[in-house]
Amino acid sequence: MTVADFAVFIFAHSTRWCGIDISNYPNVKAWHGKLAQRPAFQKALQVPVPYPFSGEVVSKVLQRDA
Repeated sequence: MTVADFAVFIFAHSTRWCGIDISNYPNVKAWHGKLAQRPAFQKALQVPVPYPFSGEVVSKVLQRDA
């Protein structure tokens, strides 16, 4: 596992939403399938949280720290 695996996984996981057929990319599909089977990835995909770097959240943090 590398940082790249974590960073790119969600893009490969979202290909259907983007209108891309991942079947056209068998190596990417296999890689995604292996990661998607990992318990930690399955658990993480079930945890919906707000995007932590939105402009509103960053503004609140900066105001709090000021």
